[in-house]
Amino acid sequence: MKKTKRSKSRVQQALTNIEGGKGGATKEQARALKQEGFRVFARRINPNAQVGKMKAPTMRWVQQNLSAEQAGLILRAMRGKAPKESWETVLPARPFLQVDKKQIRKIAKEELNSR
Repeated sequence: MKKTKRSKSRVQQALTNIEGGKGGATKEQARALKQEGFRVFARRINPNAQVGKMKAPTMRWVQQNLSAEQAGLILRAMRGKAPKESWETVLPARPFLQVDKKQIRKIAKEELNSR
């Protein structure tokens, strides 16, 4: 029986498959990644950094180097939540006329008497 790949490798594969897209990550995504504890190898931030060291990137770095799609994917993976596939929207009732029966009778009488 063949073992399935771990989720980290799937995330890495997805990140390489997602092209940059238009624009970088949003400020809100960068802030959320920072709060979730997102870390990258320090070499991605500074080429002269020690090999293997992990560092929390700045919000500016996240916005410049990750696309919105990549940031969203990383956030979903870190939070462990799958995106919703479907949902129900409850809309309030919208009556056509907000008129009670007495007012309807009155309006009908006025219309019949006017002709």
